[in-house]
Amino acid sequence: HATKHATKHATKHAVQRTLALLVCCVLSACSMFVSKSDYAAYRAVRLAHGEPARLLAMQHYVASHPQGHWHDEIERARAQRDVASFEAGKGSRAGLEQYLAAFPAGAFAAQARARLAAIDLVDQRKREQTARATVLAAERAVRQDELRRTWVTRFVGYWLHTLFDLSDWGEPIPTVAHANPTFSRAFGAEPRPRCTADECVKYYTGRYAVPVPGGTRVERSIALVLRLRMRAGKLERAELLLPERGFSRLFELENKKLVVDGDPASRNAVVAFALDRLEPLVQKLGDGVALDPGYVLAAIEAPALGPSGEVTDTAAEDPSVPPNRLSQERSVEELVAPKNEPAPDMVFDALQVDKEGHGHAPPPPSAAPPSRAPAAASGDVMVMAPVAVPPSGSAAATGSAPSAVLAARPTATPVPVAAAGIPAASGVARAYRGHGLHVVVFAAGQDATTAYDGVLIERDAPPTTAAPRRSVRH
Repeated sequence: HATKHATKHATKHAVQRTLALLVCCVLSACSMFVSKSDYAAYRAVRLAHGEPARLLAMQHYVASHPQGHWHDEIERARAQRDVASFEAGKGSRAGLEQYLAAFPAGAFAAQARARLAAIDLVDQRKREQTARATVLAAERAVRQDELRRTWVTRFVGYWLHTLFDLSDWGEPIPTVAHANPTFSRAFGAEPRPRCTADECVKYYTGRYAVPVPGGTRVERSIALVLRLRMRAGKLERAELLLPERGFSRLFELENKKLVVDGDPASRNAVVAFALDRLEPLVQKLGDGVALDPGYVLAAIEAPALGPSGEVTDTAAEDPSVPPNRLSQERSVEELVAPKNEPAPDMVFDALQVDKEGHGHAPPPPSAAPPSRAPAAASGDVMVMAPVAVPPSGSAAATGSAPSAVLAARPTATPVPVAAAGIPAASGVARAYRGHGLHVVVFAAGQDATTAYDGVLIERDAPPTTAAPRRSVRH
């Protein structure tokens, strides 16, 4: 019995050892064909969320386990997704990059890389264009600021050249306008001139701000008044007036520095600055223009008419180009027949231009022209004819009171020409003479009762012959 029990016990242990050995063999075989990393990579494919993540996991598996247990299965699945993945992503950078990450050697890899290169080139050009646009915008802003700061000097330079080059000084305004189409267009452009029998006045105005310490600024305005003076209806003198010691405002505008008019030293510096800016404009008028130390500047009276109320585009490159850029374009009919305009603004007669470019105008108007010109005919040049009103230019006759800005009184005594230096108290006048004209740059003195600074052009003496003065070519 004991022997039988021992045999049975031994058999049981033998069976257990055999089972354990079989388990070990199975586990050993499994470890030979499926490694931990192989299974982990495959598991990542099975558990990936979304198609993009699954494609990346599949690419990772086939790249890291070329002999993996599931390599062929996953490779077949990738091949089935190649076309759909490219079609879905070929329209964007992100889609193409996703495709190349999942299929670096895919059927469309070369095409995807070519598309990405094209997108890179387009993006680079866009970046360059954006950078260039930024630079141009900054340059344009600087240019616009420069134009607004220097508009007075530019306008003075333009009108000085245009007026000096006029033929037919000493003739009625319509005759002068007919003989000088460029002047006619520029003077007739907005802001519109207003006329009496003795003068025609055109106002340019602009606003600006001067920064002061403390982060604040002083709001200012500056006016430039172009006035044509007639004697017996004939053009004798043109003035470019800057009211209320306008050279001080010119200095502030261009330098963005505040000027105290009551300080003689500041005023002297301002006048010197203005002379440095304006005298070169006079010297550009041509040969035969020389300093005239014997000239005496007479009193300058305030204009009898106020402005038309139209806005000035101080950033315009050329003040002669109509219409004013800040206003809407107006037809010739509107200019010829303004609606409900009681004030005697300038009216126009049409100057017809034939196919050869020659102008043909109607005869000059009589001494008492009608209050409105006839409708304009075809043609691109307008001849101006002033409306006759009483010489006094009173508010009742003009429909407008004189400008409050220009209410300064004339000087009590003439101002002699300063050959050199800038006197503190008396006014300054630099006169030039040439081609039968005087050109004078003048500044009000510290104690002057008038406050006009500016430039004027006037006939030196009545012409000895009826022939018109020849214009100076530049």
